[in-house]
Amino acid sequence: MVWWYLESHESPWFAKETLRKHLYITASSSHANPPAVVPNVISGGSYRDKPRDGKPFQLKYEFKGHTGAVYTVQFSPSGLLLGSGSFDKTVRIWDTATTQKELAVLKSHTLNISDLCWTTDSATLLSGAYDQTCKTWDVETLRLTGSFEAEGFVQCVGWDHNDSNIFFYGTSRNVLAMIDIRAPQLSATPVSPTTSTSSDAPASILIRNDAMVNTLYVSRDGVHVTTGDSLGALKVWDVRNRRSIVTVPNELSKKPISNIVVGRRYGTSGTATG
Repeated sequence: MVWWYLESHESPWFAKETLRKHLYITASSSHANPPAVVPNVISGGSYRDKPRDGKPFQLKYEFKGHTGAVYTVQFSPSGLLLGSGSFDKTVRIWDTATTQKELAVLKSHTLNISDLCWTTDSATLLSGAYDQTCKTWDVETLRLTGSFEAEGFVQCVGWDHNDSNIFFYGTSRNVLAMIDIRAPQLSATPVSPTTSTSSDAPASILIRNDAMVNTLYVSRDGVHVTTGDSLGALKVWDVRNRRSIVTVPNELSKKPISNIVVGRRYGTSGTATG
């Protein structure tokens, strides 16, 4: 198992001020059956290495470059690259397969980067930031290919798994949006969640939630998006019909939901079943 973490000496509330400006990769030495992809991602070591000094985790690589707190890190689906976004307003791309060095510093955002997401082919990187924009970057040319205005601070972003022309974002102004980068952009004023669309073609869609959208997960059908918000609600949205079809509160506390992780189910053969 590969673990990325950002080191902090304070509570999470103060993390943005106290995070060290480095990225770390560590490997658990107690993993009994490491996946086959591991040697391609981390060279020079094995998960079966014996713990040193009784510590279950060992430092593998340290990436230095950011001049501000690191807010987000995302591996490319290929496993060869890592994207990171920081309070220093830059997106950086790192080689995690061979040189373990910084490949690019992408500059265009004017405030801190909050989230990143790769297309499934690892060819395009999407960034969201507090400057109220989402930006797309071509990984091969390292060029900015698009900039999209949002209503509020962009909290989270995600690509459609089946169409690399469509992405989603959530903001501090209660907005969930689907953007087709091929289509003319809509006004920043969101429509009602109950409004339906008559066209079957992909289009840019803006929906207003009743709370800040902190995190999202795009389902593999490209139609349903799960969000976690500041009122502690986990919602599943039918984006094309612009309505929430499931709402689950965060237990009795209804504390804000900051992150969503969806795992895959595996059968006895080790293949994904859902």
